[in-house]
Amino acid sequence: MRHRTHVGLHRLVFMVMLLIALIPSVIILPMLANLSRDITRRQAVGVLEAAADGVARGLARDLKEKWENVRALGDYAAGTRDMSELRIRFDTLARTTPLFAWIGLADTAGLVTVATDGVLEGENVGVRPWFKAGLTQSFAGDMHDAVLLQPFLAPSSKEPLRLIDFALPIKRANGAPVGVLGAHIRWQAMRSFIQTLGHENGVEFLLLARDGTVLAGPEGLEGKRLTLRIIQAAEQGVSRSAVEQWPDGQEYLTATIPTIGFTEVPSFGWSLVVRQPIQLALIDTYSAATRLLPVVIGGLAFVLVAAWGFGFWVAGPVRRLAAAAAAIVEGRSGEPVPDERAYAEVASLADSLSRLESRLTERHPT
Repeated sequence: MRHRTHVGLHRLVFMVMLLIALIPSVIILPMLANLSRDITRRQAVGVLEAAADGVARGLARDLKEKWENVRALGDYAAGTRDMSELRIRFDTLARTTPLFAWIGLADTAGLVTVATDGVLEGENVGVRPWFKAGLTQSFAGDMHDAVLLQPFLAPSSKEPLRLIDFALPIKRANGAPVGVLGAHIRWQAMRSFIQTLGHENGVEFLLLARDGTVLAGPEGLEGKRLTLRIIQAAEQGVSRSAVEQWPDGQEYLTATIPTIGFTEVPSFGWSLVVRQPIQLALIDTYSAATRLLPVVIGGLAFVLVAAWGFGFWVAGPVRRLAAAAAAIVEGRSGEPVPDERAYAEVASLADSLSRLESRLTERHPT
């Protein structure tokens, strides 16, 4: 007859206790980790959105201030015929606000009649987008190279001079058209402002054109058109936040502000994006996990020791009583049945074995 090897009670109790301890842990710990990750992510998203909103508001206020300057000049130009006085006002604004690279008034045929420092006076700008758009409505032109102004404003610069435009139609009080007032603002100042933002904990800001092209931001991304889902949402005027994989292959927690500006200011169609590497955005979660790991390991070690000790405590009396039962079966006598009282079941078993041994002794005295 073949004898099967059975698992000992000590080992069985140890394994059962270990499973009882580990199975809930396997379920609960990932749940806690995911909950912690979600909470940290929501907090990180809130921080990014607040930062982006603050930057967007700052840019919008700055653009509104520049637009109000242009509107005030337009109101003056509509009511005066003194071009020398108008030029003084242009020059004064350009000198007190260096962001203005050039301000000029062109007649309805596109001929510049008055401009800062006389630059381009007498030149025809009728084919320029700002002039054509400004004949009928207020206009904001996105970043572009200074085709006509580069030789005058930055002749020796190795970098192309880039500008953004404001333009508006000028009319007399009786509605007679005067022309178009145009103002060119230096783009480099706006770009430098965006590039100096963030950087703490890997936070980066990107200013995007209407078509998703990066106007200002990390140097490796400037001039590139982004096709991320969150950018596409921003192009449709939807504010979103999500974890996105960027062209560099890294995942970033990303938030967008789809519109920058005020309703009374012509829109450039810009949107603002802020991103942070996911491992930095969720650093609190990773830090908590790092602090929790020794606790988990210590708890597991305690469970192992406790399970082993408990199994020994449960199995010890049973093992001794089993040895006593085997001795009775084999007719070995001389040692009393152990008086085990660790718990009710072994106490009952010890009493039963003692009575059995007594009866066998009475029937078969030595």
